[in-house]
Amino acid sequence: SDLNVDGRGGGISFGGPRKDLPPTLIEDNVIENNRASWNGGGINIGDACIIRNNTIRGNMTHKGDGGGIYLLFPHYDVLIRNNTIIENVAGDHGGGIYVAVDPVGTPGSVKVTGNVIVANTALASEGGFDCSGGGVWIAGGASVTGNTVAFNRAFGVDFPTGGGICLRGTVEGTVLERNLIYRNTQGGVEVDTRSHASLVHNLLFDNARGDMFIRTPETVHLDGNVFVDPLFCDTTETSLGELAAESPALHQSFGVIGAVDTPSCHRTPVQPQTWRGITRLYE
Repeated sequence: SDLNVDGRGGGISFGGPRKDLPPTLIEDNVIENNRASWNGGGINIGDACIIRNNTIRGNMTHKGDGGGIYLLFPHYDVLIRNNTIIENVAGDHGGGIYVAVDPVGTPGSVKVTGNVIVANTALASEGGFDCSGGGVWIAGGASVTGNTVAFNRAFGVDFPTGGGICLRGTVEGTVLERNLIYRNTQGGVEVDTRSHASLVHNLLFDNARGDMFIRTPETVHLDGNVFVDPLFCDTTETSLGELAAESPALHQSFGVIGAVDTPSCHRTPVQPQTWRGITRLYE
């Protein structure tokens, strides 16, 4: 639908908390071309939930956060898994996904895993100097594992602005692991000065303004990250993260990196060729 909603959740919105009830399940839906004047163009989350196997595409917030998904201060567990989150636009932060977890008290467990997050945009309309997070914006903390985050865009005043993933004020226990972060504008991952996090076994490549921008390195644990071409079958924004059989993302001792675990094409290795005495590389 094409809704102009005065508030949160252009497509789906639900609140809480609800005690002693099973989590809300949003599964196998197409949530497309919805609009919210403030937060949550596609989905606004206010309770324990499982969001899986959905296509969340082309949703928008005019002024607020979370073009695709918006999650604020959950008190129960939230799982965002195996969704295709593409071409969403946030007027401010979190083009694909916006997660803000209250670090005070006992916040719920938020897991973002196995999603394809491609070609989303955060416009940073409210200004400010924090990163805006084109693909994913996290405050407070979350577990972000095995996602493909590519071709996302983030605008802002202070560059880089976290084109792929922005971590802002995250607490110890925040994890980015085995994510494929490729060709995002304004940085692959940005971690602000107040954040604690572990960045482990991610693949980062060809992100404009740099693959990682960590403002306070002493609060961030880095281990086993790789910086090589992941060999996408389609290297344009129409890609859904499909990988060549030779992709290094598919052949790591610790497991697959990203949301795509099977090859979709074969890319011919680069071969040197000589033309008029000049050696060049062709694919």
